[in-house]
Amino acid sequence: MGLWKKNLFVSEIPWSYYLHPCCKLYAEELAGDGRTLWINPPTRNPFSMRLSIKNRNLLLFKPLMFKRSVDGLGFWRWEVKLQIYLITRIFLGKPSSIWSISTAYDYLLRMFRPRISIFWSGDFFNPKKEFENYAQFDLTLCLTPDKFKQIPQAYSGEKMHFNMSCSGTFFEDRDKLKNTPAIRQIIRKMEKYDTVAGYVGTLSMRRLDDELLEHLAKNLPNFLFLFIGKGDGTQNTDLKLKKLRRNENFVTMDGFEYDQLPEVIELFDFCLIPYRTDEANLGTCPTKFIEYCAIGKPIIGTRLPGLEKFGDLLLLSDEKDEFTRHLRTGNSYFDEEVVTNQQKLAINSSPRNFIEEFARKTTKSKT
Repeated sequence: MGLWKKNLFVSEIPWSYYLHPCCKLYAEELAGDGRTLWINPPTRNPFSMRLSIKNRNLLLFKPLMFKRSVDGLGFWRWEVKLQIYLITRIFLGKPSSIWSISTAYDYLLRMFRPRISIFWSGDFFNPKKEFENYAQFDLTLCLTPDKFKQIPQAYSGEKMHFNMSCSGTFFEDRDKLKNTPAIRQIIRKMEKYDTVAGYVGTLSMRRLDDELLEHLAKNLPNFLFLFIGKGDGTQNTDLKLKKLRRNENFVTMDGFEYDQLPEVIELFDFCLIPYRTDEANLGTCPTKFIEYCAIGKPIIGTRLPGLEKFGDLLLLSDEKDEFTRHLRTGNSYFDEEVVTNQQKLAINSSPRNFIEEFARKTTKSKT
């Protein structure tokens, strides 16, 4: 049986995660090779428990948990384990591959003994504290160089530097923008400004540096700062977005689907990743970076380890005035060579390319 004939994904990131569906791109890709089962985070609402058929090879399942979990999202609870076991045996039989996303659920390995097991670590991965959970996985994917280095020498599996992927939609011909109401609305907002600096993704003040954004909006009045996405629903985010929108040149818009993002990003003169550089963000490698690269746009971000590893494909800043200077002068930096290398990275970061690399690394380690 091939490595990818029967694939089980247990993911703390739900299938419907807004705007950045990187993980599910791998499940969709592998469904072309064989049966694939995706397990969403459990629910306490029996009416939300759901089994969905995406196609003949791809099944989604949301388990039911009887009471709130005190340890994570509920995947450790006995009734959730039982449901995962039963639905996996019914749909897959014995999985050939297991993917554990954000947390390493090692009981899956004892349940099914797959040919290959992959731990896709998350933003808050603690290599030493979580070692017992991922120690038996064949491959651990690391989003930042620091996390890669912190994996204990006792780990017998393979570890790999990793970044996110984007869908093939980002590589389609966009010579003519789709004439949709949403695109026309953006174009109308652009008319009175010289430059558009944009962002796509969830609008969360756990991520976004609101003080930096306030500084940029006030010091670059000829720029339109266009942020595409939904708020995270927290009071802190709502209040800070409301304050930022008092600047006429700071605009937020939502209602876009993932497949519309290439057309939206095409309208940006600069693509932004204005994240806080605090402990909560030091482990992230933003999906939007690869999406921006696929379009081939100037990218300006704050200095995060998950962005520093990409070297000269973007400009990074340590403080507000430097970020402002990058926006004023950055176009001259992003020449044809930089754009070509950006797009090459995005193409090489496709799910299929990474899947083939995973197979090579794990097969080599077992021979």
